[in-house]
Amino acid sequence: LRTVGTDRLQFESDLRRAIERREFTLAYQPIVRLEDGSVAGFEALLRWDHPRRGMIPPADFIPVAESCGLIVQLGLFAMQQAAEDLAGWQKQIGDAPLSV
Repeated sequence: LRTVGTDRLQFESDLRRAIERREFTLAYQPIVRLEDGSVAGFEALLRWDHPRRGMIPPADFIPVAESCGLIVQLGLFAMQQAAEDLAGWQKQIGDAPLSV
Protein backbone atom coordinates (compact mmCIF):
# COMPACT_ATOMS: atom_id res chain seq x y z
CA LEU A 1 0.00 0.00 0.00
CA ARG A 2 2.83 2.36 0.81
CA THR A 3 4.36 1.70 -2.60
CA VAL A 4 1.13 2.70 -4.36
CA GLY A 5 1.05 6.01 -2.47
CA THR A 6 4.73 6.63 -3.13
CA ASP A 7 4.30 5.80 -6.82
CA ARG A 8 1.35 8.19 -7.02
CA LEU A 9 3.35 11.03 -5.43
CA GLN A 10 6.25 10.38 -7.81
CA PHE A 11 3.87 10.36 -10.78
CA GLU A 12 2.37 13.70 -9.68
CA SER A 13 5.85 15.14 -9.25
CA ASP A 14 6.84 13.88 -12.71
CA LEU A 15 3.67 15.41 -14.14
CA ARG A 16 4.41 18.83 -12.63
CA ARG A 17 7.96 18.69 -13.97
CA ALA A 18 6.71 17.56 -17.39
CA ILE A 19 4.53 20.65 -17.68
CA GLU A 20 7.49 22.89 -16.84
CA ARG A 21 9.75 21.05 -19.31
CA ARG A 22 7.11 20.85 -22.04
CA GLU A 23 7.36 17.07 -22.37
CA PHE A 24 3.90 16.95 -23.93
CA THR A 25 3.16 16.77 -27.62
CA LEU A 26 0.05 16.76 -29.73
CA ALA A 27 -0.67 13.96 -32.16
CA TYR A 28 -3.07 14.93 -34.93
CA GLN A 29 -5.68 12.55 -36.27
CA PRO A 30 -7.67 13.40 -39.39
CA ILE A 31 -11.45 13.48 -39.25
CA VAL A 32 -12.61 11.92 -42.52
CA ARG A 33 -15.97 12.40 -44.25
CA LEU A 34 -17.55 9.01 -44.85
CA GLU A 35 -19.33 10.18 -48.01
CA ASP A 36 -16.22 10.93 -50.04
CA GLY A 37 -13.15 10.19 -47.90
CA SER A 38 -12.07 13.82 -47.77
CA VAL A 39 -10.54 15.33 -44.65
CA ALA A 40 -13.11 17.38 -42.73
CA GLY A 41 -10.72 18.53 -40.01
CA PHE A 42 -8.37 17.25 -37.35
CA GLU A 43 -8.41 16.13 -33.74
CA ALA A 44 -5.46 16.97 -31.49
CA LEU A 45 -4.58 14.24 -28.99
CA LEU A 46 -2.31 15.05 -26.05
CA ARG A 47 0.65 12.73 -25.44
CA TRP A 48 3.29 12.68 -22.69
CA ASP A 49 6.79 11.62 -23.70
CA HIS A 50 8.21 10.74 -20.27
CA PRO A 51 12.05 10.72 -20.26
CA ARG A 52 12.26 7.34 -18.48
CA ARG A 53 8.91 5.67 -19.12
CA GLY A 54 8.43 6.66 -22.75
CA MET A 55 5.01 7.55 -24.11
CA ILE A 56 2.35 7.64 -21.42
CA PRO A 57 -1.24 7.45 -22.67
CA PRO A 58 -3.75 10.14 -21.67
CA ALA A 59 -5.84 7.58 -19.77
CA ASP A 60 -2.93 7.30 -17.31
CA PHE A 61 -2.09 10.97 -16.78
CA ILE A 62 -5.36 12.89 -17.31
CA PRO A 63 -7.08 11.53 -14.15
CA VAL A 64 -3.98 12.39 -12.11
CA ALA A 65 -3.85 15.89 -13.61
CA GLU A 66 -7.52 16.35 -12.72
CA SER A 67 -7.09 15.17 -9.14
CA CYS A 68 -4.02 17.28 -8.38
CA GLY A 69 -5.22 20.48 -10.07
CA LEU A 70 -2.99 20.44 -13.16
CA ILE A 71 -5.66 19.86 -15.79
CA VAL A 72 -6.09 23.57 -16.58
CA GLN A 73 -2.35 23.96 -17.25
CA LEU A 74 -2.42 20.92 -19.53
CA GLY A 75 -5.44 22.30 -21.35
CA LEU A 76 -3.76 25.67 -21.86
CA PHE A 77 -0.65 23.97 -23.24
CA ALA A 78 -2.75 21.90 -25.66
CA MET A 79 -4.75 24.92 -26.86
CA GLN A 80 -1.66 27.10 -27.36
CA GLN A 81 0.27 24.38 -29.17
CA ALA A 82 -2.69 23.51 -31.40
CA ALA A 83 -3.17 27.19 -32.32
CA GLU A 84 0.52 27.53 -33.22
CA ASP A 85 0.48 24.33 -35.29
CA LEU A 86 -2.73 25.29 -37.09
CA ALA A 87 -1.37 28.75 -37.92
CA GLY A 88 1.65 27.09 -39.54
CA TRP A 89 -0.51 24.72 -41.58
CA GLN A 90 -2.98 27.29 -42.89
CA LYS A 91 -0.71 28.22 -45.80
CA GLN A 92 -0.59 24.57 -46.87
CA ILE A 93 -4.09 23.28 -46.10
CA GLY A 94 -6.22 26.38 -45.72
CA ASP A 95 -8.83 26.61 -43.01
CA ALA A 96 -9.56 23.31 -41.32
CA PRO A 97 -11.58 22.66 -38.16
CA LEU A 98 -9.48 21.45 -35.25
CA SER A 99 -10.78 19.72 -32.11
CA VAL A 100 -8.50 19.80 -29.07
